[in-house]
Amino acid sequence: MRAQGLTLLMLSIAVTEVLSSLANKYSGLTGGADGLSFTPGALFGRFEFDFYGQLGYIYAVCVFLVVFGMLRIVFASPFGLTARGIKESPARMRAIGTPVYWRLVSVYTFAGAIAGLAGALGAQSTALVSLNVYDFQRSAEAVIMLIIGGTGRLWGAVIGTIVFMTVHQVAASADPFDWLFVIGALVLAVVYIVPAGLLGLPEMVKKLTGGAR
Repeated sequence: MRAQGLTLLMLSIAVTEVLSSLANKYSGLTGGADGLSFTPGALFGRFEFDFYGQLGYIYAVCVFLVVFGMLRIVFASPFGLTARGIKESPARMRAIGTPVYWRLVSVYTFAGAIAGLAGALGAQSTALVSLNVYDFQRSAEAVIMLIIGGTGRLWGAVIGTIVFMTVHQVAASADPFDWLFVIGALVLAVVYIVPAGLLGLPEMVKKLTGGAR
């Protein structure tokens, strides 16, 4: 965690690419390009995953609600407050005695655990573990969702995901080849018009209307 900002982002991408190459090289363990398929057992020993994914959807929603509730508790805890303080001003938090380095390590580890849980949930629901989990596009989509919804807020991630997936489905259905242009235009519009994300739109409108008065 000595690297920050763009450097940390590039290091994360580099590590992901190295892991992808290793997974592809040792295909005897990972299945290579075909991945590893399996038959998931019944959920809680009672509920079977169906072909249409209905159980997987319900299961994912339940896990999301549990994790979201847990994250709300973490955000409101002293740990969450110090993490937000570090985001605003690391120097100030360091000046009041906060172990900034170890807090960042904890946040990074916690975020990785949540991402790992999402990956495990996806594997269990689809009965497949492929090298696609290392695709840069997957990481980029997560960043785009946060940009659209608003970083630093739980609801920003939720709103960003809903908007991104909706636009993705509509644009891809209308034009399967150039739908990425629509996503790019949306991201540019959000960055230039609402830098804080869609979650910050009401506050921006309030400031504009207040200033007009």
